[in-house]
Amino acid sequence: MQVLQTITAEEAMLLIEAKPGITIIDVRTVREYEAGRIPGAVNIPIASSFHEGIGGLDRNPPYLIYCATGGRGSRALGAMGEAGFTEVYNLGGGIAAWERAGGAVIR
Repeated sequence: MQVLQTITAEEAMLLIEAKPGITIIDVRTVREYEAGRIPGAVNIPIASSFHEGIGGLDRNPPYLIYCATGGRGSRALGAMGEAGFTEVYNLGGGIAAWERAGGAVIR
């Protein structure tokens, strides 16, 4: 069964707690990523070679993806679903919602 779901920042925080091995992917540009990111996130920009970037990833473990406000994350969620990933969560509202909810950001 495939789980492709957009979740709230609060749900994302609980998810990270419940699944400590989750991979967090920031799909924003390198410049945006360097300006501030969720701790532990890796950068695979949706705008350039996203399919190649996710190509070597294991399809089975859980992933949390996010962008700035949710739009690019939604596109990445669809792309990862089409690529056969089994458990992917998109942070609705992106890192902006994460910060509003009190989530930590590395700058």
